[in-house]
Amino acid sequence: MDQELASIATRFDPNPNIQNILITGAAGFIGSWLASHLVQQYAGHYNIIAYDNLCRAASLKNVRHLEIFKNFTFVPGDICNATLLLRTMHAHKIDTVMHLAAQTSVDDSYGNPIDSVVNNITGTHTLLECSRKVMVRRFIYMSTDEVYGPCGPEDIADESTVLRPTNPYSASKASGEMLVHSYCKSYRLPTIVVRSNNAYGPHQYPEKIIPKFSQLVHRGGKLTVMDKGLQSRCYLHVKDLINALDTILHKCQSDDFVIFNVSSSNNFTTLGIAFEILRASGICGEREDLFRQWMIAVPDRPFHDMHYFTKCDKLKALGWSEKIDFQTGLKMTVDWYRSLEDAWWTTDL
Repeated sequence: MDQELASIATRFDPNPNIQNILITGAAGFIGSWLASHLVQQYAGHYNIIAYDNLCRAASLKNVRHLEIFKNFTFVPGDICNATLLLRTMHAHKIDTVMHLAAQTSVDDSYGNPIDSVVNNITGTHTLLECSRKVMVRRFIYMSTDEVYGPCGPEDIADESTVLRPTNPYSASKASGEMLVHSYCKSYRLPTIVVRSNNAYGPHQYPEKIIPKFSQLVHRGGKLTVMDKGLQSRCYLHVKDLINALDTILHKCQSDDFVIFNVSSSNNFTTLGIAFEILRASGICGEREDLFRQWMIAVPDRPFHDMHYFTKCDKLKALGWSEKIDFQTGLKMTVDWYRSLEDAWWTTDL
């Protein structure tokens, strides 16, 4: 599968206006995949400065393989630390920011909403202000499809759909978008917002459903299903998401405020994902009652959006398309979690 991923990796003609890219959240799941892609695909052209506070969802193991590359630098730091951020951006002459650092747990945002506000709003504002001061040429903000609120097959969201976030996490990400928009309009900072479906793949912290269920099955534990497990999400392999970010970085020519959805055709309910993970783990059988023996019902969230459906015609017009078959990508992901012999993260669920 590694060769297959390499064969579909995007690579564009290097942009002469890009030299030094700051990636926030670069030791986390999506950030580390992005850093790895850009470091290796654009060696000799772009310097990648990876910035991360190494919270529980991050791991230096995610980026350790990049230490041999001359165009990779890791800086430990918090996005709320304006002094360190500004010093880092000046020292490395940052011209492009790809902002992926965030508190991404919806469940945690109910229990500790202030943490979402601090990380996703204050942190984003701090980074925007530092970016304004050093006059970066491009600011890309990683958002989420959850900012749209619940939408079904009959009302698929495009980039012009009104935002209706329903939980503290999605509200904080929508607030970050508003700040990004304001800096574009007030200070002429070229900005892009990327709203993606749920990403999955190796290296994701096991608070998310696919890595969490993969580890539970491997340990012989019960899969915790909220309510009846009928909520559905669209799942996009992280490599397809990285290709989308690379495409946007190189193919979007606008100097104004632009939004791109990144959408997947792989839609599954929670129960459906549980069944797929059991199959990928080698647990045979097609009868639902056999699979349900592996599951236990747990209390639902205070409010739980049922569905998110988005379209990404704007991104497809730039040449992007989803490449990785879900069953293939899921099998690779499940196998990666089963292969872990020690704790990948500093804390374990």
